[in-house]
Amino acid sequence: MIAATVSAKIYTKKGDKGASSTIKRVGIPKYEAVFEVLGTIDELNATLGLLHQSKKIKLKKEITALQRDLFEFGALFAKETPGNDVVHFFVKKTEGLEHKIDVIDDKNIRLTNFILPGRTKEAGYLHLARTVCRRLERVLTLYLDKAGKKGFDEALAYTNRLSDYLFVLARFHNKRGKADVKWISVK
Repeated sequence: MIAATVSAKIYTKKGDKGASSTIKRVGIPKYEAVFEVLGTIDELNATLGLLHQSKKIKLKKEITALQRDLFEFGALFAKETPGNDVVHFFVKKTEGLEHKIDVIDDKNIRLTNFILPGRTKEAGYLHLARTVCRRLERVLTLYLDKAGKKGFDEALAYTNRLSDYLFVLARFHNKRGKADVKWISVK
């Protein structure tokens, strides 16, 4: 027996007039802040995807796990109503990131100066992802403030910790390849 597959088209034409939907609302203008948050989550996920070019298998596995978490973040956020599932997810993931930060940063050289991003390909992509994550934190804060949304404090903590994690991970990958370059003012 031959199995038939049905392929849905990638386009729906529903957004052609500048509106889209979340899980709870339809017909929302695409310029609304909720889509800035969801789009930045997607951009961070795509930026992390650049790291799959790395030959470091352990890093690839870690990045895949982060990408899955970001999809979950987007799905939970698209509900626009925090519940126990939202709180539990972000608390658990934030605690996990804190543990990873402590383990990795113990292996890094103590930071005494600002550093220039990059040096190795992996560190460069991790720093790029970190800056996108910092922007996510800003647009999320703005959205929550303007929309008067409560209950996403754990999402803010997670986003903050994720950018910290990406920073220490970038430094770790520099240490394994090329040392961090200190920023020293030319004044």
